[in-house]
Amino acid sequence: MTSVLNNLFPSAPQGSMVKRTPYFIMAAVSAILLSACSSQPAAEDLPIQNNLEQAWQSENASTSTELIQQDWWTSFEDPQLNTAIEAALLDNFDLQASAKRVEAVSAQLRMAAGDRMPKLNAALDMRRSRTNLIGLPLPGAGDVLPVTSNSHSLGLNLSWELDLWGRLAATENAAVATLEATEADWQAARLSLAGQMAKTHLQYAEASQQLQLAQELLSISEAQHDHLRERFQNGNDADALLQAKAAVASAQASVVAATQQQRTLDRQRALLQGGYPSTQSDPSAWPNLPELPGPVPSGLPAQLLERRPDLVASSAQLRASRFQSEAASASLYPSLAITASGGTSSNELADLLDGDFKVWSLGASLTAPLFHGGTLNAQADAAEAQAQATGLAFVQQVLRAYAEVEIALDSEQMIQNRLEQLVAERCTLIERADRATKRFESGVGRADSVYQTRIALVQSASNLHATRLLLLINRVDLYLALGGGFNTAE
Repeated sequence: MTSVLNNLFPSAPQGSMVKRTPYFIMAAVSAILLSACSSQPAAEDLPIQNNLEQAWQSENASTSTELIQQDWWTSFEDPQLNTAIEAALLDNFDLQASAKRVEAVSAQLRMAAGDRMPKLNAALDMRRSRTNLIGLPLPGAGDVLPVTSNSHSLGLNLSWELDLWGRLAATENAAVATLEATEADWQAARLSLAGQMAKTHLQYAEASQQLQLAQELLSISEAQHDHLRERFQNGNDADALLQAKAAVASAQASVVAATQQQRTLDRQRALLQGGYPSTQSDPSAWPNLPELPGPVPSGLPAQLLERRPDLVASSAQLRASRFQSEAASASLYPSLAITASGGTSSNELADLLDGDFKVWSLGASLTAPLFHGGTLNAQADAAEAQAQATGLAFVQQVLRAYAEVEIALDSEQMIQNRLEQLVAERCTLIERADRATKRFESGVGRADSVYQTRIALVQSASNLHATRLLLLINRVDLYLALGGGFNTAE
């Protein structure tokens, strides 16, 4: 394995890749580079080989290995979320621009393919010219004899560069790989847009719930203030009334902040959908947070190389850089071109279609670079170095992709543990609130305890919603890290 990497990256220090890069990453990149260096056209799907035989290190994974779901957002079973993402994928202008870039690169591929074909041009030339003959000893001609002539030609010109060293083929293969990378970039943009829309929708749903809780907290704080004001009129301590008044002001500020956050997220949703950033003021249309889908399957990490569009794009860019390096190296060798022309030529326009006036030519030209000030060698060296840099960057990108999945899996487990603790806390607060209410209704408790427990319940609900949002956002990050969805376990 060391010798393979040293051949692929000759400028790197000996053994440096082996010491710092895991074996399975080196195997994947080596297979990609070796495939790129082969003589097979890049238009064929070059498989990404690897030796990954381990499951995710995180324990938060099931045993299913079915990873097939592309519309991963449907796993949340939220019709409003589905509608929002589908609208964004259909109408978002950034995604439409990405699709147009695919069309532009596709046209560039056709240009590169056309360079390998013969070029045939039709030419029609019609001229009338006058020439002055000076000094001819012709009687009566004077010093200057003007001569007027007509010239007409019709013909076909053929030129064809023979691809002796594979330069044109490598250029075309690089264009094919570039198109594959651009298409994968479009898929990555689509995945990213769906992730942005999902996160914004979830944040908007949580902000709507937080706004409702803030309004509920304000209602409780006002009720507590009214109760204490009545008690103060009966001669009780005014400090409690002032504290309740401050609580009302704080609750009012929370309502304003929650309203601002909710309206901002609503405008962001509309913007991602390619529409005017308006807001939805009808509370009945506000969404709720969906439930978390099932756990992620354990599947082999190797599937990331085929699932994540950004990794697919990078591998295609890697192949393109290898082909570009081949084309730059082939530019150091001579080029052979064949030229041919045929047609008719006469001084009369009517003779252009007469075979008696036909003319033709056939030739070949061999052009060899002799001295270019070292520019061609420098171009070849630069292309090779760029290919090596692309390969090394791909290794790091693969490692980063694995890290994103592992972090998302670990984070999901930690957030779930935190959520369980908050649920347990809320259950205790509910029991405490029931006890305080019953004591007050029986005449042995105080209203202050009832208000305090109700405020604590609202705050616990707020913490639960915020934590559930973190859990759902983390699952979206996991889908993005995996490059799509999966069939969840029961």
